[in-house]
Amino acid sequence: MKGAHLQRLNGRVAIVTGAASGIGAATAHRLANEQATVLLTDISDGEPLADSLREMGANAVFMHQDVIRLAAHRLSRCCLK
Repeated sequence: MKGAHLQRLNGRVAIVTGAASGIGAATAHRLANEQATVLLTDISDGEPLADSLREMGANAVFMHQDVIRLAAHRLSRCCLK
């Protein structure tokens, strides 16, 4: 985590959905490397990734969340009456 270009997100918060694996996990790593505070969300367990990011000095929190279900619920309340 050295270099000015790797600190460009210092003081910023990033929310990464689907963060437990794949592209979401890679995105979370990249954001953490650039000093962002990262909120990880997924329907799968992302706590191991959050632990790993914290071990490397990042600010990371995992929250179990199904964003598809949340979006569908919100759409049904506002737009599908």
